[in-house]
Amino acid sequence: QKMLGVVKETLTQYLTRASRDKFVVLRYRNLNTADLPKVRSYAESQVGKGYDTLFLINSDERFYCTELVYKSIMQLSNPPRIYPHKEKLGWQIITNEDFMDSPDLETIWTFNKKRPAVGELHPYNN
Repeated sequence: QKMLGVVKETLTQYLTRASRDKFVVLRYRNLNTADLPKVRSYAESQVGKGYDTLFLINSDERFYCTELVYKSIMQLSNPPRIYPHKEKLGWQIITNEDFMDSPDLETIWTFNKKRPAVGELHPYNN
């Protein structure tokens, strides 16, 4: 499958294009909805940028899926605690597991996937 980079599409369009059989839907418990335009604006301003095949989180030139979500969420005035982790070769990466590890995100819906226990990957100060 060709890596498209950053595109804007509906969930239905995405599911038609990409075969996915596992889902965990999370929601930020302390979301200030007044911040949503800033998050959306950031994400939409990335449309057209290439796919980050190197998975480098310290650049805004190209994005991989969870990196775009992470950087968009970090536009919030009070973002949830979601922490990247170090890969074997030493660079930082953000993955679905890092999102699922956050105690600030609640599970809304799952399909064919059980969310792991929170707080297993990163230290959190309560």
